[in-house]
Amino acid sequence: MSIVRFDSDSLASECRNFGELSDGFFEPHERSWDDLARDIKRIGRTNSPHTRTWELGKWSPFVTRPSMGYDRNPGRSVRGCISFKWEVVRRQHKHVDIDGIASFSALVCDANDGEIIVSWNFDIADVASPGSCFHVQMTHGEPGAALPVPRLHSLVTTPPDAADFLLGELFQQEWKAHVSRAGDTQSAHLERQQRRLKRLLEWKHQEVQGATGGSVWSTLKQAYPSSHVVF
Repeated sequence: MSIVRFDSDSLASECRNFGELSDGFFEPHERSWDDLARDIKRIGRTNSPHTRTWELGKWSPFVTRPSMGYDRNPGRSVRGCISFKWEVVRRQHKHVDIDGIASFSALVCDANDGEIIVSWNFDIADVASPGSCFHVQMTHGEPGAALPVPRLHSLVTTPPDAADFLLGELFQQEWKAHVSRAGDTQSAHLERQQRRLKRLLEWKHQEVQGATGGSVWSTLKQAYPSSHVVF
């Protein structure tokens, strides 16, 4: 069976840990990474067979503090805005399967007038979608204003991963120095990412080795993990 499966407790721990790690990089918000952790943990423990939504709504995204650290010669101060929506269904052993939309949205806006400069989505596609299972779509300006292609292969799978990537882009040197410091929070974040990326890369490696039809890219685009692979 082809499905993208996650361990809900692991996702919850990752959210809590990332909330600690990213403290000070996001503006105050009525919700927190701890709230998101509680939400996914609750979904993973429910007995309901129905699809549930885990999300940070676009109407109330997490917003970074202003930054000019995205380039060696920045032209203006910017902010990042993040939101996501995952439709999941609970399975055995506190696992949750993607069962519909699984999209993380990032916007980079002018810090003064709010103009959207660039946006991208990290998506997990279903088997009927035209893009690869894990992919990123980039646009300039308002989301949805451009063509949906290209859909680039991605190694980013979870909301904290995607937020990590955004902070690394907007706060190039500061975020790098911050996550490189020795500490329990940094170590836990690193270890979780290493475990998941190892599983993802092992799966992709197997698909590459078994590629047929003359194109590895076509094989990877059509590949979908089986239910025994838990991210």
